[in-house]
Amino acid sequence: MAKLVNFIPSNYTTAKVISKTEMNEELDDMDVSLPASAERFLDRAIKALKGYSLSRRKEQYVIAKLIDALDMTPTQLQQAVQKLKRNKIVNK
Repeated sequence: MAKLVNFIPSNYTTAKVISKTEMNEELDDMDVSLPASAERFLDRAIKALKGYSLSRRKEQYVIAKLIDALDMTPTQLQQAVQKLKRNKIVNK
């Protein structure tokens, strides 16, 4: 059985690989700048939450509270998650 990759022109696959590697970003490389006080607060909050070693259910509760506070709709949340996955921004 032939692989589908063999049917794709070689310049197309090369262009696809280049665009994927160029799109890889890290969390620090995002074009977003937070106010210094918000950045400090966010760092302190993350350190505090990691210090408690919360269960999965409690972590989900924290995420749900953040999403609710940001007034994100399910569609906006899904778009944000897809962008993070596509650009491989999150380390895990």
